Amino acid sequence: MALPLIRERRQFLSGLVFAIIGLAAFLQAQQFEMGTLTQMGAGYYPACLGAALFAIGVALVAHSVLAGAVVAIGHVALRDMVFLLSGVVAFALLIERTGLAEAVCALVVFGCYNRIAKRPIEVLVICAILAAATVGLFIFALGIPVAIY
Repeated sequence: MALPLIRERRQFLSGLVFAIIGLAAFLQAQQFEMGTLTQMGAGYYPACLGAALFAIGVALVAHSVLAGAVVAIGHVALRDMVFLLSGVVAFALLIERTGLAEAVCALVVFGCYNRIAKRPIEVLVICAILAAATVGLFIFALGIPVAIY
């Protein structure tokens, strides 16, 4: 018996990732007390979320196998993904060392790397607005104790 042809590769791969992460979250949640629906334990919500993510992943995988037309994945913008991931890593490394405003600016600069040469003023304005909004929301509105600078 031959394996079914995967017609939607992107959907298949994303469904596989969702299913794996959902299953891992569900299994990790089993370490904590579940409780009941009226008195939820620490593992109740992560288990439900993991199960839902697993179900979405299985549905995506099933749909990718049963889809009608064959679709090629095409060009993957690897450089864009590397810069975006670098921005998230820079944010994580800078948030405690330099503060929230600088970490947000680093994230924006990495995320807008291809605009910096063409429109540097626009990137600076985006940095300033997002840094101010983030500081206003997380520090002043929500009272989260994070250094601004």
